[in-house]
Amino acid sequence: MAMPTTMRTREEELLREASKLGHVISVGRGKTLRMIDHSMPAICAPGINQPLAAAAAASFQDGLYLRCRATHQFHVWRFHSDDGKMWRSNIRGQREVGLAFKIGQWWTPVEPGAAEAQRLGLEEREARAGLALTAAWNDMRNFTRATMLQNGHFFYGRAAPQQDGQALLPGGWPQLFVMYQWLYALFDRQESQPTGR
Repeated sequence: MAMPTTMRTREEELLREASKLGHVISVGRGKTLRMIDHSMPAICAPGINQPLAAAAAASFQDGLYLRCRATHQFHVWRFHSDDGKMWRSNIRGQREVGLAFKIGQWWTPVEPGAAEAQRLGLEEREARAGLALTAAWNDMRNFTRATMLQNGHFFYGRAAPQQDGQALLPGGWPQLFVMYQWLYALFDRQESQPTGR
């Protein structure tokens, strides 16, 4: 059965966007996964041949997401509630992956803005709506930048809409989901910066 034109167009748009960040390994929609690159050994990236869990897949528009491998380093950002103090230090000799657990798996390649701390207003509302971050989940008091390592694995797609009380947050911003076993690929995390709230 042929894919509907609108869905095919969205997939093509995502493929174009993701190609700027990395190499696309597979295309997923809900519990369906279509491999594009069969040369990646599963041992190199645990879970590489499995679709996302239903809840994670539903966080992407139309359940559509791409599994990718970064071909170069690039920055990602995350809004969060914690001030970051709990993960500024690390146990000597251990990977920084433990610190990533404190801040989360969902990131965006969209920069919040150089002057985000000074000028929240529309920017916060725009980011909350675009990333579909409900107030109950995230008060957006801080944001953090990290760098995705070359060859790091991630899922790429666009944020699905979410209901926030009476308001509908439309989503639509690019988002990355990094599985726990892949969080080592995020490094160079800056200390959390307040958004001014």
